Amino acid sequence: MPYLFLALFLVLTAMADTNVLRSIRQQINPLSDEHYPCQIWLAYRTAVIRYVEKHPLVSGQIALSMIGMDDQAHFLSGAGNFVIRNAENVAVLTWMPMSDASITDTIRLSDNDHSIGTSLGNTWETPDFGDMGNLPVYVPSGDIVSEVLLTGTNLHG
Repeated sequence: MPYLFLALFLVLTAMADTNVLRSIRQQINPLSDEHYPCQIWLAYRTAVIRYVEKHPLVSGQIALSMIGMDDQAHFLSGAGNFVIRNAENVAVLTWMPMSDASITDTIRLSDNDHSIGTSLGNTWETPDFGDMGNLPVYVPSGDIVSEVLLTGTNLHG
């Protein structure tokens, strides 16, 4: 009788493991070619933000060569950025043409980062918060966009 319970337990465990593996296979594979635009834009966005943090006087546009991504120019040909400084904060905008599905995947890969959304030209929106208001510069409608506000004494030279 104990062997019967053991056999039943092993069968149920094997079935549960199979269901878990099936669920994992349906999730986003962050290393797949299909998601490369998402990954390269997230890397670009991070590189721009890090550059601004390390160069407290920078403003305007930052070239790919300045952030060490000139070797990715063919993937980032439509990408843009703009840095705006004022007395209170530094706004860092990054954007790139991307399909709606890729924008959704990017937000998912970023763990639902609320600073990432879709440009409507002069305004932008996110899936969770809807209308996020005006963008400080024009970003082509339909592009993925991120607006990050940095604060702190080290950001003002």
